[in-house]
Amino acid sequence: MNGFLWKNKRKIGMALSGALAALSCLLVPRDTGILRALDTGFLSLLFGYLLLQAALRDSGLLRSASLCLLRRVKTVRGLCLLLLVLSFLSSLFFGEAAPLFSLIPFSILLLSALPDSRALLIHILVLETIAASLGGMLLPFGNVQSLYLTQSHAVSLLPFLRLMLPYVLPGCLLLFFFFVTFPIKGAEFRIEEERGEGTKPFRLFLLFSLYLLLFLSAGRLLAPEAALVPMLLLGLLYDRGILRRIDYPLLLSLSFLLILSGNLAGSELLRGWLFRILKGRECALSIIFSQFIGSAPCALLFSPFALNGGRLITGCNIGSLGIFLSSLPALISIRLYLRVREGNVRGFLIHFLWIRLHFMLVFCFFAFFRRSL
Repeated sequence: MNGFLWKNKRKIGMALSGALAALSCLLVPRDTGILRALDTGFLSLLFGYLLLQAALRDSGLLRSASLCLLRRVKTVRGLCLLLLVLSFLSSLFFGEAAPLFSLIPFSILLLSALPDSRALLIHILVLETIAASLGGMLLPFGNVQSLYLTQSHAVSLLPFLRLMLPYVLPGCLLLFFFFVTFPIKGAEFRIEEERGEGTKPFRLFLLFSLYLLLFLSAGRLLAPEAALVPMLLLGLLYDRGILRRIDYPLLLSLSFLLILSGNLAGSELLRGWLFRILKGRECALSIIFSQFIGSAPCALLFSPFALNGGRLITGCNIGSLGIFLSSLPALISIRLYLRVREGNVRGFLIHFLWIRLHFMLVFCFFAFFRRSL
């Protein structure tokens, strides 16, 4: 039953958000446009983001690049360190979901082959997930909540970097601390040569072009609506079947939440109350609510009532490092670990929660002294 819930969480979330959006229509007059709250700019960016993730999964680009680098590694500790670095860098450039679908299955394959590797596998997978979240925090299109909030609160690239860099840098140091203090058995490691077809140059060009359009749109250098059609054409040129592999449950869930948020903002009774509740507490409340509904839904629901967009961005990103439901990387990692044969699911969840809470508490400490909390 628990496995079913983890595997179908996004579909269940889509159904719940759709039901809440439908109920919220009762809060506003009938002549009010229900779809007025749909942010076409954000939905265009989200579609491009999900299209890029689908193309990266199909291309095998990250796996091929990882193999080239890992062939130079000669120790188990070096292997684990390189996996963490690759997870951070790939999420920095392609978004936090990119390394999870490519590197975590690869990590499971490599580490499971080592003797007495159960504890090591759990630890490295947890750190890889956190590394992906840290990399995703640093750019506006690194995760869904930043993608939306930078558009809704008009935060450009440089202010966003100044906002998140003071958290990402200590987060990387803490990640390295958890890595070096974990005992790793076994000294030698070697990957056998593997010949692959590789990614064709034309497909690499299409991926780069898609990434560039997304980068310019998220950085507010290009209108997202203007980039939507070119992104769609690039995706179809890459693979005509790519549209079938986009995460539509996530796209629909966030669309429903936009309708819900717009209807709440349109209610005279609730709007003033929500403004008063959130005023000066954007960061703290978004951290708390992210643990129950997820950081991306929290960003969409709180954005119309937040007077300080910077605090809301900070709180949603800190909250994404919390418990299991707080972020998409957390859910993806758990779902992938459930496939591990003879895996220690209970041990994984406990270790996952224990490590991530350290990061969230450290970030809360920094937020307090930066007067964001």
